[in-house]
Amino acid sequence: MFEQTTVSLSVLAQDAHNLSAAEFEQRYGASFLVHAGTLDTGMSPLLRTLTDRDNMAAWGGGEALQVFLVRPKASNVFPDFISIGRAANNDVVITHPSVSKFHAYLRRQPEGLRLYDAASANGTFSDNDRVAVKGRGAPTILTSGVSLRFGMVDVMFLGVEQLRGLAQTLVQQLPPAASSPLVANSR
Repeated sequence: MFEQTTVSLSVLAQDAHNLSAAEFEQRYGASFLVHAGTLDTGMSPLLRTLTDRDNMAAWGGGEALQVFLVRPKASNVFPDFISIGRAANNDVVITHPSVSKFHAYLRRQPEGLRLYDAASANGTFSDNDRVAVKGRGAPTILTSGVSLRFGMVDVMFLGVEQLRGLAQTLVQQLPPAASSPLVANSR
């Protein structure tokens, strides 16, 4: 189980502006999966922001922006392993019926995060190319800005600098009252 805290989008943007990249990364992590639209996220460790629909045209006109923290939960005994799936025991929980209980996973390597499909029912894709199941091909090494799909859920993988820029841009586009709560995984 993880503890949740509530942070507004304006606070996230303020942190992006006021904290150094290292401080921001220590607080929120170095990697993020950004989803535009709504999901039944249940108990996902995510940052969630409801945004002005008109300002989200670049994100497909979604009603919500969800930013999943890509890092192991405190209970994860494998610090270089990050699980992604529908079940609550995953590090990144995406509660959508097209996402398998244990859908995919990331391994931290010196060259970056490697993405593997966990033999999911609906596949994992990177820029529309199917991601290999471990042992059946080379893993996908993630770079910031790459488009990913877990089952039918599209996300964008972003590094800390890109997320900081996105947070600042969104807050500049929204009136102060439009900044809604974010739910963040806190340790």
